[in-house]
This record gives sequence, C-alpha cells and structure tokens, in this order.
Amino acid sequence: MLFTVGITGGICTGKSEVTKTCQASGYSVVYADELGHNAYHVGTNIYLEIIERFSTNILLDNHEINRSALGDIVFSDETKLKKLQQIVWPYIKSEIKRKINLHKVNKEKVLIIEAAVLFEAGWDCYMDEIWVVRCSKDLQMERLTKERGLSTEAALKRISAQDISQFNKTGSYKMIENSQDLSKLRDRTIELINSIENKLNESFN
Repeated sequence: MLFTVGITGGICTGKSEVTKTCQASGYSVVYADELGHNAYHVGTNIYLEIIERFSTNILLDNHEINRSALGDIVFSDETKLKKLQQIVWPYIKSEIKRKINLHKVNKEKVLIIEAAVLFEAGWDCYMDEIWVVRCSKDLQMERLTKERGLSTEAALKRISAQDISQFNKTGSYKMIENSQDLSKLRDRTIELINSIENKLNESFN
C-alpha cells in the first residue's frame, strides 16, 4: 500500500525545507515544479504551445525558455497566468498519476508530492494526507527579496498570484506553522512523519 502526502503552501513559506526533512527520512519525493520545468524542454508539445502563446521573445540564445522572463509576464497578468496553467497543469497531473503508479509498483510505502498549487490544480484528490506550510506575509516578502533577489513589487505580485484562502482550509489537513526557527519546522515535520509511520504500522497489525 502506498501512502501519498501532498505538501503545499504559499511561495517561500518553507515547503522545500519540509520536503527535505521527509527525503532525509528515506521517503521518495516528487516536485511538481520540476515536472513542469521538464515540460518546457525544447521541442516538446508544451514548449511549442508556450512559444505560440507568448512569442519567441521569452527564449534564451540556446532556444530554451527563459523561465524568469516568462514569470515576469504571467505574474503581471492574471489572464496570461491562467493560460500558462491551462497549458502546463494537465501534463503535471498526468505525470503525478504516473509517478504514483510507478511507486505503487515498486511497493514503496510513502510518496511525498510537493506542489504549491495542489488545491488550485485539483491534485489534492490524489493525496491520502495533505500538509499545509504557512508563515506570515512579512516573512514571505523578506525571503523573496533577500533570498531570491526580487524587488518588492515583484515579490508582491508572486504572493498575490496565489489564492491564499486555499491554505486556510480546515479539516483533515495538517498545518505546519513556519514563523519560528528552522529547528522548530523540522521538529514539526518529524512529528508528522512519526504520525504516518504509526498509521502504517497500525494498518499492518
């Protein structure tokens, strides 16, 4: 039996640190962002669709898509962002399903899937458990400007592009508050990992 965990949250909330802790515990990880970036490779159908929609102005000298330039375009125009999502999300969905099936065949017990747009894209239905990582907007801004080098305006656009209401849902979702130091984040993640291990042990007893 494969137990799938979706890790989601706003930009720069600490999802990757949570995922790294899971990986260090021996769990396999799928990054939705990486799946999307793979679709951008020169010559793929999605590459050609993106060029058709956004023009060759977003290409680098080696004909690869300049993701930074594309990001500047779509995060400044909600209509263009939705168009890009319509092009890329179906591919990511099919890849997530393929990865889940592959790990089932390999008889792995836990698969971690990190996806910032897990709810928006409708991929949450493939998860047995969902962890939502949150922090204050001020912390998001600080990380985007200092760690990623974005301007204040660009950082605000990236944050505003996501529907934050999805991260305030109640129910079976596990919340991870990341407003303290890194050790607290890791402790909370390990706590949730132990909870999964207990569930799996109970299911086999």
